[in-house]
Amino acid sequence: RLASHGSEWWLLMAGICTYFADFVCSRHKLVIECDGVTHEGREVFDATRDAYMTSRGYRVLRYTDERVQGNPDLVAAGILAVLQALGTKTQTTRYLSLS
Repeated sequence: RLASHGSEWWLLMAGICTYFADFVCSRHKLVIECDGVTHEGREVFDATRDAYMTSRGYRVLRYTDERVQGNPDLVAAGILAVLQALGTKTQTTRYLSLS
């Protein structure tokens, strides 16, 4: 599935080598991870995966599911700030959908 943010395209559950990321903007090598119960007890695996993605030039942003669901506007603002720092031409976003 694809989600559009301004002129940026996001892949949902995208593969990066042998790992999967919740959301990926390949154009700007940005990965968004939404950590819920499936990440409990997997901190070492997640750190290894993050290190691999970082070594491949990706920037990884992590948010808890509680934060995304409880304050999606704040999460979206944080992602938008990173995209703007990367020099993208983005427009205002209101939600980061987990569905």
